[in-house]
Amino acid sequence: MSINQKPTLADARHGLAQRLWSHRLFRRMLARQGVDPSTAATRESETLLYRALDRCAHCSNKEACRGWLAGDAPAASYIRFCPNSETIEVLRITAS
Repeated sequence: MSINQKPTLADARHGLAQRLWSHRLFRRMLARQGVDPSTAATRESETLLYRALDRCAHCSNKEACRGWLAGDAPAASYIRFCPNSETIEVLRITAS
């Protein structure tokens, strides 16, 4: 894409896909909750996903997240520590 071209929706989706790939914990959290981000990729959910990726990148609960993902805790128990729990629940409900 040249400097004078405006980004397209396809460019934005490619950027989102790249960011999702780089956020391993967030991808694992989505998978554990049964959320496929490729099926949830609407304009509204893309904004939610970008914000969630930013929260995940700056989260202070990464150790709790890793421990939860590695363990057998009930699926809903992530709500206690995950700053993205509300977003993940919205995506889980709307993607089903």
